[in-house]
Amino acid sequence: MFAHRLPDFQKTKYARCTSTGIKLNAVKLKAGRYQRQLRLGNPALPAEIPKLPERPAEVQTSGAPSLGVPATHSQMSSRRATGLDHRVLAQPTEVFMNHRVPAHKRYQPTEYEHAANCATHALWIIPSILGSSNLYFLSDDDWETISAWIYGLGLCGLFVVSTVFHTISWKKSHLRTVEHCLHMSDRMVIYFFIAASYAPWLNLRELGPWASHMRWLVWIMASVGTVYVFFFHERYKLVELLCYTVTGFLPALVILSMPNTEGIWELLTGGVFYCLGMVFFKSDGRIPFAHAIWHLFVAFGAGTHYYAIWRYLYLPSTLQAKVSK
Repeated sequence: MFAHRLPDFQKTKYARCTSTGIKLNAVKLKAGRYQRQLRLGNPALPAEIPKLPERPAEVQTSGAPSLGVPATHSQMSSRRATGLDHRVLAQPTEVFMNHRVPAHKRYQPTEYEHAANCATHALWIIPSILGSSNLYFLSDDDWETISAWIYGLGLCGLFVVSTVFHTISWKKSHLRTVEHCLHMSDRMVIYFFIAASYAPWLNLRELGPWASHMRWLVWIMASVGTVYVFFFHERYKLVELLCYTVTGFLPALVILSMPNTEGIWELLTGGVFYCLGMVFFKSDGRIPFAHAIWHLFVAFGAGTHYYAIWRYLYLPSTLQAKVSK
């Protein structure tokens, strides 16, 4: 008990300690005032003076110095050696993968995963622009031109939006609102990319009376998926994965029923790439660089489908025109 011996300005300074000792110092000051009043014979005071609480065991064993007493050299050396500090213990930083998060939260990639997420889609922006321009210049009629524009916008938009989102998430993560909007856009553009990938097949191939309705039905499914992302973003991840699967597989059934089966094997191969990639799409925190691997499978699937569109929907007309000339 020495708080009652301190001047007032030192009492104030003494009370400004670490968060662990603030309450303890308050009790010390109060007990000091009780002792002073008892010496003066104040009858209004209680008979017992409140006892000072003992210092918590976890604080005593953590190597932190006592309140108001500077740490000794041995204590400082022990804290440096063990990494303990009287503030907050630093959490270890993972290099290639962070811990998995609950289903309703978003996984936070490591620095290496951020870089891989950006690079695996940024590399395909220029090839997608060149490929879309190639389809535009190979178009012979209005339907081919419109289909080339739709497919090109969906293909380029997928890689551009994904790259921008992952870059902002990596370098400008403090912009929470911008990051959240871009994350939703990254999820929404997947639906429009699926619909745009089917547009050339549904617009340029001969369809039956029932199958022709898939031309607009696929866009309704993409719109429904976009609305779902807007209201339930990152809440029900399995439902989100189911929506992507239904939007991707339902139009494929119509294309498989077409009389002209050229390019079917390429479409099936691209679909296999997408299906394998979905395994990694929801494996963040379980497999290192899972999202970057998903990006690679998307790129392989998109490249396979582009080859099928270019080879079987646009290139034959060009070859026939050259032969006729």
